[in-house]
Amino acid sequence: MVLKIFPAGEDRNFTTVYVQDSDELNSQDEGSIVLFQETLKQSKAPVEIEIKSLGQSLMKALFKEVKKSQRVRNIKLNFGLNGVNELNQALIELSQVLLLPTCSIESLEISILPKTDLQPLVQALKQNNSLNSLRLATFEFLALGIDHLSGLLEVLAQGNNKGALTVKNAITTLHLINFSVEPSKDSFRLLMETMKKLECFVFIASRFFPRPLLSQLKDCQRLSSLTLGGLDFCENPEPFRELGRNLPAYLERLVLSSHHINASVGRVTTSLYEGAIALLENCSPEASFHLIVKELFNYPMPESSKLERIRELLKNKKIALSSLYLTYPPVEALNQQALLLTALAEIKRNQFYKKNAGLHQPTACHSDEKVDENMPLEQLESLLISRIEGISCSPCPSEEESALFSYKTEARDRFFPRPSHLLENEEKQKENSNKFFL
Repeated sequence: MVLKIFPAGEDRNFTTVYVQDSDELNSQDEGSIVLFQETLKQSKAPVEIEIKSLGQSLMKALFKEVKKSQRVRNIKLNFGLNGVNELNQALIELSQVLLLPTCSIESLEISILPKTDLQPLVQALKQNNSLNSLRLATFEFLALGIDHLSGLLEVLAQGNNKGALTVKNAITTLHLINFSVEPSKDSFRLLMETMKKLECFVFIASRFFPRPLLSQLKDCQRLSSLTLGGLDFCENPEPFRELGRNLPAYLERLVLSSHHINASVGRVTTSLYEGAIALLENCSPEASFHLIVKELFNYPMPESSKLERIRELLKNKKIALSSLYLTYPPVEALNQQALLLTALAEIKRNQFYKKNAGLHQPTACHSDEKVDENMPLEQLESLLISRIEGISCSPCPSEEESALFSYKTEARDRFFPRPSHLLENEEKQKENSNKFFL
């Protein structure tokens, strides 16, 4: 057995354990289990486990240790195309853990195969109180329908075993990746009932996007985060218009994603930017959420006219937009941020001159200029930068310029993010600069 352990750190919230069978007979399997056992005992951070292949005896030994621990939060099962027997065994062992009253597992990620037996998991979910996130994915070319998930969806639609849904004992996050949907089947009805109980839903369509799903979104009052992939395969922007008309009332985050396979081979029919225009033209004037356009690196570059149209539509809305080619914060948020930055700039300014008592202190600039909805983006940026600097434009020593430049950069990057290729260039320029940063 191959065991790889990555401790938690600044860039990692979990201690991550990767488990995989060795290609050769391994006499160290017992030692690996002991190491796994010690990892669960000694880790101060929550633990996530990803299993890619494992024999039956080692599977039992591994989950025996998981049963004893309350540090495991996430489990990922990904056995590949030929691992259906291993996957079924893992689901049996996993289900026994989920049935424990001391179970600490909060998130599951499972790669589904055509002959996957989900019944043990279905029975366990009827009693489990810890799980809140479920990610189910399959290979696109398998063309698995969500009717394969009917048992799971029925449990999710009903809530817990008492028939009452509470935040504590219900799955609130569901990801369905590469499953096909036939609206005429009962599994579609179960999916719609499940969606009404979710706070976060991710659906990446396989082949064809089920448009009837869009009209049901308005009934999903608990939904605050929604990700949809595959809408760019539609022949026209009408599905985006329908999406705009049916957005959940309390939505905070909407992600439009390009299809991760087909978009790369030129099968995009309606660009996500064209779709974003149709959506913005049809959503409620009171809508307030963060729209993220998530295109692939080789996604067709949008026409400048489309970007300008999106800017125009966003002027009078409380909608923020993030994408590779355009970032636009809502006016209301800019006003609030400007007030916060004014106070922050004054604090930073006082700290700087307290630390450098010998420097001449220019007069603070208290501009009452408000952010206007018709103000050009460049002027908005200039205004926010002046707030974060918090001083007049009079000449000042180079030390002051260096310190204020760092504040200016921080404000710009926070509210006006650059595309990744520009950020890389700026980092290179920064490395070559001899400027002093406070």
